Amino acid sequence: MKLYIDFDGIIIDTWPSVLKEYYKKYSNCEVEEYKLRELFKDLNWDLILNNSRINYTNIKVLKKFNNYEIAILTKINSLSEGKAKEKFLKNMNIDIKLKTVDIDEKKSEIVDAAGIKWSLKDDSTAGAALSATTGQKVSLSAKSATKEGTVTVVATIPYTISGEKKEATLECKATVKKDTYDGTKVLTDDAGKTLYTDEKCTTVATVADLVEKGTTTFYKDPKYT
Repeated sequence: MKLYIDFDGIIIDTWPSVLKEYYKKYSNCEVEEYKLRELFKDLNWDLILNNSRINYTNIKVLKKFNNYEIAILTKINSLSEGKAKEKFLKNMNIDIKLKTVDIDEKKSEIVDAAGIKWSLKDDSTAGAALSATTGQKVSLSAKSATKEGTVTVVATIPYTISGEKKEATLECKATVKKDTYDGTKVLTDDAGKTLYTDEKCTTVATVADLVEKGTTTFYKDPKYT
């Protein structure tokens, strides 16, 4: 069985840097897939990787597997993203092949990731939950917006070498923090027009409406001609 290790989140946590660029470009906390794809095309991936948190613990573990049948798996939105990630691995002295998957392809169709077990530890303060305990991938969600702390996601991966069954364990830390954003910031559309929470357009929509209240429907003041 070949071992496949995910790049983003396991080796380096790129999402905070990506989302920061998303907010800069669109001034909106609600991520839309088509906008995210457009952003990915223009991102300076060398800059993103340089400004992201590296998981040195997992990298130390990976270097022990250089002689095993192992590959690092990552989705890419552009050739520049793939090249930047290859350069990053080389600079970190990780001598493991990088296998790229086009954004429109499914990782599950490229590799067989059956048998991976997922668990949490150090969850007493963070209050987080996994979407599943087995499978190719899982999502992590916070149970409370008022708690903060660190939780460790553990992936236990079975493999066989020289006929002997073994398990490899990789860990990824996630920090849950209380909201520090400006909830009073007014939401606008792509054209800079103010959004409202009611049909009569009397109550201005803010970031707090989106993040804290979970409001997903907003209104714009009609312009008559």
